[in-house]
Amino acid sequence: MILRLPTIFLDFDGVLHTMGNTGYKPFHQLGLLERELSTVTCDFQIVVSSSWRFHYPLEELRGQLGTLSGRVTGVTPEIRPCSYQRYHEIKEVVDVYRLEHWMAVDDAVNEFPPECENLLACDPRHGLQEKDARALREWLMQSA
Repeated sequence: MILRLPTIFLDFDGVLHTMGNTGYKPFHQLGLLERELSTVTCDFQIVVSSSWRFHYPLEELRGQLGTLSGRVTGVTPEIRPCSYQRYHEIKEVVDVYRLEHWMAVDDAVNEFPPECENLLACDPRHGLQEKDARALREWLMQSA
C-alpha cells in the first residue's frame, strides 16, 4: 500500500546494475544504496518503476532489494504509450496518492521531460554511483 511519505521511484536496469557490460552482475550497486539509505532517520518508501514490474510479482521485486525490501510499497502502473512514458507512469502514482516529495532514480533520461527536477539521473554504463546515493540520502533528509 502506497503511503503519503517521501517516495523514491526506483528503476533497476542502469541504476542497480549496469547495462550492456560483459560480466553482468545483477544488483551489484544495491549495497551502495543500502549503505547510504541506512543512515536516513526519516520514514520513506520505495515504489518500483523498473520494467521488471511487468515480469515479476511485487514480492519477488521486494526480494531483490535486500535490507530495503520492507520499504517497497508498490509499483507504478502501466499506461498507454506516450512521450515521457516513465514520467507519466510515476505522475499517475504521485497524483492519485497526492505525494508531495518524490524522486525518480533512473537512467532513462529520455523518459522524463528535460526540466524534470524530480529525476536523479544515473549513467547506465556505471549505474548508481556514490555521489548519486549521497544526493538521494540528502534529498530524503531534507524532505522529512
